[in-house]
Amino acid sequence: MKIEFLENGSDDCPLIRIYGYKHDVCLRIKRVFEQLAQGVTRELSLSDLKGVESVDGCRFIAKAGKRDRGVLHDERNVFEWVLTPSTWDNVAGLIEPFCIPGKGGYQWLHQTGDIGVLISPTGCW
Repeated sequence: MKIEFLENGSDDCPLIRIYGYKHDVCLRIKRVFEQLAQGVTRELSLSDLKGVESVDGCRFIAKAGKRDRGVLHDERNVFEWVLTPSTWDNVAGLIEPFCIPGKGGYQWLHQTGDIGVLISPTGCW
């Protein structure tokens, strides 16, 4: 799977796009969201997970926080996605259908704030 920052090119931009047909990698990402929801971990770089390819050096870090802050962008190609544990639990549920082979379409995992997060097996939405 790939993680890419799209600054422009659509009315939905800017956004982080997670795409590809690697269901085992999707399960790894879902487990990270579950760990954040359960308090097992406080932060983890999704772009460093085995099987994830960072497009143009996009570094995407998922963090548990005291409030939902959305996707923060302070450095070039470094993004932090900060949500509460209960919101991470919701995001884990949103990504779950994409962990099953044959799932098409797309799903917004987050749309609040300046930068959205999208999952799409084909990369299209």
